[in-house]
Amino acid sequence: MIILGIDPGTARMGWGAIKIAKSKKQKVKSKDLELLGYGCVVTDKEDGVGKRLVILRRELKKIIVIHQPEVMVVERLFFGMNARTAISVGQATGVILLTANEHKIPIFEYTPGEVKSATAGSGSADKKQVATMLHILIKIEKKIKHDDEYDAIAVGITHLAHHRS
Repeated sequence: MIILGIDPGTARMGWGAIKIAKSKKQKVKSKDLELLGYGCVVTDKEDGVGKRLVILRRELKKIIVIHQPEVMVVERLFFGMNARTAISVGQATGVILLTANEHKIPIFEYTPGEVKSATAGSGSADKKQVATMLHILIKIEKKIKHDDEYDAIAVGITHLAHHRS
């Protein structure tokens, strides 16, 4: 099974494609996970919102064609963020949901607390703790430039924790 984890955002959309080698009934171990690819779609802040959303959709379609995910997983909008950020994340999430539905890919959403708990063992873990645990759980070969990439990989692993335990 291939899971595509997404950390939504209009300025930066992190993504991570994870392949799981075991069947659903067996317990997944870190050696069963393969990180097929990861990255961050970055849009120009000088572009209008409409253009940025078109870029996100176009790039997400490319990622879907390359990795052929069976499931997409998105970090759910956190309502404690400021209104401007929430609107931007909501717009990006809408594009992600639309694109997943166009490709008939089931989509799941998890809160930041669920992601932190599933990857680092605590819903109050910080980004550094999550990143450290991800390096233990899955082989990350190239340098990660943006936290959004870690967040996307983490949300993909969260889906495993929720559906394979």
